[in-house]
Amino acid sequence: MHFVKVKPFNYQGRRFTVKPTEHVESLNEINVEDYVRNLKTALDQLFKPMSIMFTDEKTAKRTLSDFPSY
Repeated sequence: MHFVKVKPFNYQGRRFTVKPTEHVESLNEINVEDYVRNLKTALDQLFKPMSIMFTDEKTAKRTLSDFPSY
């Protein structure tokens, strides 16, 4: 990978959202949310024909019956 998606930044009066990997100074610059959003979209396209719902664990409502008892 030669370029990574980063949080928007201005350089010489222009706005950029990608940066060569050798110029990334900190992991905080990387736009993780964009990568996660693209991954969820790809997984949704894969799972939907199989009737598998991709849910975000943070927003999914789970109950005790969702877990197996041993």
